[in-house]
Amino acid sequence: MVLSLFQSSDALLGEVQYGLEEPRFKAGLSHQKLRILQLIALVFYGQATSICCSIRYGFLADAFLSRHISGTIYGMVEGSMILGFAFIYLVGGFEKLLTWERVSSRGLLMLITGGYAVTSLCTGIVYLSEDNTVVIIVSTVLRVLQGVITYGCPLVAVDFINAKLSSEFDFVNGLLNMGYFSGMGMAEVFGCLLYDKYGYLYPFLFSSCMALLSTFFIAVGIPASGTYLASQGETDLATKKLVNPSTKLSKVIILPLIACMIINLN
Repeated sequence: MVLSLFQSSDALLGEVQYGLEEPRFKAGLSHQKLRILQLIALVFYGQATSICCSIRYGFLADAFLSRHISGTIYGMVEGSMILGFAFIYLVGGFEKLLTWERVSSRGLLMLITGGYAVTSLCTGIVYLSEDNTVVIIVSTVLRVLQGVITYGCPLVAVDFINAKLSSEFDFVNGLLNMGYFSGMGMAEVFGCLLYDKYGYLYPFLFSSCMALLSTFFIAVGIPASGTYLASQGETDLATKKLVNPSTKLSKVIILPLIACMIINLN
C-alpha cells in the first residue's frame, strides 16, 4: 500500500530520475537558481515540520484543563509520541523505504509534510467533539502517528542532501537545522497567539497550512531523484538490509527513552 502511494506520487510529479537531470518545467533555470530553490524548500521543510511537531506546547495543557482533563492524561497523550518514534525506529521502516529504487526523495519529503498536515488538522478538528474520551483517544493516536513521522523527518532530508548536495553537506544541513529551530520559535509565538485570540482549532489550522505550503515548495524545488541509499548499488545493499546483528543490538537504547517517558508521566 505504501509503495503504491509513492508510485502514484511519481506519476503526478514525474518519473524517478537517478542522474542530475531536473524536471522539465525547470529546464530553463540555471544550476544556481535550481540550487537556491532546493535550499529554500529544505529550510521551509524544516520550519513547517518543526511547527507541526511543536505547535501544541504552551496552550495544550490549558485547553485540556479547561475541559477538566487531568494533567496526568495530558502527559500520557503528549508522551505517546515516543511510542510511534520507538516503533518505527525498532523496525527500521524509513531505512527500508530509503533503499527502494522506485522511491523518490521528493515523494518521501512530500509524504512527511503531507502526514504532518493531516495529523495537525485532525488534532485541531477532534477538539470540536464534546466527548472527552473521543478527544483523548484520537489525540493519542494522532500523536503516535506524529512520532512515526518525526522519526523519518530528518532521515529523509539528510538522505536527499547526501544524494544531491553532498559537496556542501555541512552548509545545507546547517540551513535545515536553522529551519527546525526557527520553526520551534514560530510555533510558540503564533500557536499561543492564535489560541488566545481564536481558540484551539486555529493553531492547528496554521500548522497544517504551513505543512501544505512546504509540500508545494518541495514539489517545485526538489527534483524527483532516487534516494541516496538506493543509489549505493547492489554491493552494499543487495539484501536491502541496513541493520546487521551488531547494530540491531544497539536498538535496545530505545528502552531508556521509554523509561524516561514513564517517569515523566508519573
